[in-house]
Amino acid sequence: MSEDQKTMELAFGRILRLASRPEQAGDIAEYERCRKLFLNAAERDGFNATVRGIGNHRPGFNFGAMVD
Repeated sequence: MSEDQKTMELAFGRILRLASRPEQAGDIAEYERCRKLFLNAAERDGFNATVRGIGNHRPGFNFGAMVD
């Protein structure tokens, strides 16, 4: 596992932990920090998060059409 993949895994896990409990002071800043870490690591790792890059998990897939 690359360093960027590990960063994404840890940042996403932290975001999920933040969402699993009632809001506390500083949560928004922590979310933004983890989001930035995740997106920067994803970009370096070549992760494509555009709608066309997601694959079959998008509206319209089951009907044979692509939604733009």
